[in-house]
Amino acid sequence: MTRSLAAVAGVALVAAVLAAPVPKVQKNQWLISMDGDLYLFTEGDKEPKKLTDGEGRYSYPTWSPDGKRIAFCSTKDGKSQICTMDADGKKVTQLTHTKRDSYEPSWSYDGKTIAFGRSIENGNGRQEICTVNAADGKDLRVLSNVDGWNPQFSPDGKFITFASVQDSDGQMICTMDTDGKNAKKLVRYDQLGEASHDWSPDGKWLAFGQCNGDSQIYIIQPDGDGLKAITSFDKDQVPAVSGPSWSPDGKRVSFVRHDLPDGEGGGIQRSLWVIDVDGKSQKELLRVDRKSNLLAARWRPR
Repeated sequence: MTRSLAAVAGVALVAAVLAAPVPKVQKNQWLISMDGDLYLFTEGDKEPKKLTDGEGRYSYPTWSPDGKRIAFCSTKDGKSQICTMDADGKKVTQLTHTKRDSYEPSWSYDGKTIAFGRSIENGNGRQEICTVNAADGKDLRVLSNVDGWNPQFSPDGKFITFASVQDSDGQMICTMDTDGKNAKKLVRYDQLGEASHDWSPDGKWLAFGQCNGDSQIYIIQPDGDGLKAITSFDKDQVPAVSGPSWSPDGKRVSFVRHDLPDGEGGGIQRSLWVIDVDGKSQKELLRVDRKSNLLAARWRPR
């Protein structure tokens, strides 16, 4: 009798396990900046989902470290301002309210601070790098000794990388302490589009895109060692690549590829690709209409 009850209990347990819901596996997702709006693209979908309403222009989207919030730029009130919203496009909060344009927000890895570039008054296009509280836009700080744009926090919270024109050296990726001190040159590069460099999740590598004669995705260690291309494009076929973004596990990099038109009258063909860090495997995830200007895609953290 005891054996019979045990057998029945075992069958019931197996049935319960089989009937239990299978946990959903989160698919890879990207924030896309295209034609003045922001979109969410899920791997396997045919088209990205629009997140913004088309009033003004939206650009420079980036995920919070937990993937629940998005920082971006909006020109709804005339000037480009830093805003945040939920991942579904709701609960928009405007963080800056300045008379000067602000660009390219970047979250600190604890999610408490956002760094961004702000145009310098009468600065002939130059920018200064600032930080604000990510929750309410308070505690605005202008970092000293900085003339640059596109700031990116390091995963350990100790450094900010940024783009800057350094005299005869041309355009550089530089590093500095988070208080704006100890700025150093890292590597020369040609920028295209948005989010032109990105830290790996473990903080051991930076990925950046080149164009204008050397159209490859490169990676480099933050001390300047280990520079190497992970793509091998023919520059006559692919004149530019941009917007590199690391996968959450640090094993792959996504990027936007800009291909020349196949025939007369065709526009640049832009598409989203992903490549293994060792360069051995790559594939196209999304190809947009030739009339669409796909600028950047940021991989959602998990």
